[in-house]
Amino acid sequence: VESPGTGKLTREKIAELRVWRVPKRFSAFVEQVVRGVISDTTPRDLSAIACDVAGGMVLQLFFILIPRFGENARDVYFEYVEALLQRSDEQIYNRQFRRFASSKTGSRLVENLLNTAPPDLIDDLFRQRFRGNFEKLIEHDTSNFVVQELLANLTAEGQFRTAFQELEPTLVPERFARRTGVFAAVCVCAVRFRALEQEITRLILKAISCENEPKAFAERLLQYGVQGAVVLQETLQFGNNANKVAVDSILAQSREKLEMWAKDATASRALEVMLESSVESSAKRRLISKLIPSACDLAVHPVGS
Repeated sequence: VESPGTGKLTREKIAELRVWRVPKRFSAFVEQVVRGVISDTTPRDLSAIACDVAGGMVLQLFFILIPRFGENARDVYFEYVEALLQRSDEQIYNRQFRRFASSKTGSRLVENLLNTAPPDLIDDLFRQRFRGNFEKLIEHDTSNFVVQELLANLTAEGQFRTAFQELEPTLVPERFARRTGVFAAVCVCAVRFRALEQEITRLILKAISCENEPKAFAERLLQYGVQGAVVLQETLQFGNNANKVAVDSILAQSREKLEMWAKDATASRALEVMLESSVESSAKRRLISKLIPSACDLAVHPVGS
């Protein structure tokens, strides 16, 4: 392909080829493969493939490819969803969803579905398959990840409030250690919609047994590893003064403890979030003043730097 006047392949022309001509050809191939699978595979066999380690990966890939290519993407996408879940039959729809959600491979298929679904499909799945079933789903070792993916892809604050209303009684202290990821997903959703932040702060305080010692909030959460750190990071970003518990619990730590956290790959991220977030400047200055004496040591540390 030559550009006018020069006869050379320009960067602009290369970019045009990459974003238009290659996908346009590839989209026809993707559509042909997906529709071939739908027409040549029985629902029973397709269900079995979805829960197979190797076959499931291929079906998961379709959810990633279909929305990105082709003028018929939406039609092909919904034909594919119907072939997998058979939404036209309520009993089969329910059975298929439960089977996939409770399977290690099938749950990844549902996660990819939730991650690529348009808002109307998210709403249908939320109303038909999740409402009334949250406790069962989060109790299962596999389907709790499906709940986390749903929360990450909710499209409206009203959906989140409805979900939280049902989730709140199930997020009890004895579940925190086993389902920290669900708590983290709730916090991420609260930040995204700027909703229920005070209620979630109280829920977490109770879940980690810090109601009477809120200054232990940060230290207690960091004991739960990466997901506990995510909960701390998200609560630091809460608005309407709902982040006060998280902020005060960090500032309550000794200089030595903060230096140790600054050198830890997980805990240091919480300190970074506090400095980068909308936390009051006075609180940020207090944190910096505690870290300044350790500045040289932190500067030469792989994480602290």
